[in-house]
Parts: sequence; C-alpha cells; structure tokens
Amino acid sequence: HDFGVVSMARSDWPDSAGSQWFVCLSREATARLDGQYCAFGYAVEGAEAILRIADGEIADLATGRPKSPETVTRAYAVPAPAWTPGVGRPDARVERPRAPAASKPEADR
Repeated sequence: HDFGVVSMARSDWPDSAGSQWFVCLSREATARLDGQYCAFGYAVEGAEAILRIADGEIADLATGRPKSPETVTRAYAVPAPAWTPGVGRPDARVERPRAPAASKPEADR
C-alpha cells in the first residue's frame, strides 16, 4: 500500500470486503494495511486528480453531510501488461508529485 495503489475497503471483520474501494495517499498512512487488505491495482496516471480528491472537504461538520467532494467520474480496469523476467513491466504506478524546489535568490546562483 503506497501512493496510487487501489485497495478493497472493509470493516474490521475480515470477510466484509464488498464494492467499496480506496486509493492510497502515502506509504506512511497505509503501510499497516499490508497483509490485511486486498490491493488489486494501481493508478498509472492521474496523480493530480488523486491529490485533489484527498484535499477536498468531505463533510459539513455541523450536519455531517457531504458538501461538494471531488468524485471519480471515470476509471478503467485494464489487464496488466506482460511481465518480462529481468526487465519487469512496461507500465508504472503513479508517483506523488513533489513540491517544486524553492528558487534561489539571484545572488546565490
């Protein structure tokens, strides 16, 4: 479980996985799920969309009802490309975008 990994949601009861799924946001927040939740895929593009969903306000604290969360409107499950021994696979999981480096003042260049 790392950024961009798609996994099955469930309650504490091990056989409760159903049609709910989630996209992981970081290794630090989801490493504890390894071996407990079924990771069945990963995003190969759309890192910015994943971060927009994560940054969205989910609920009105006064009512507990959703406000206007970002939503997934289209996703595709496609067969994984063939794995080649010694080479790996031609696709790759998206990586969390890094913050741009601060530019140096003119005198330090």
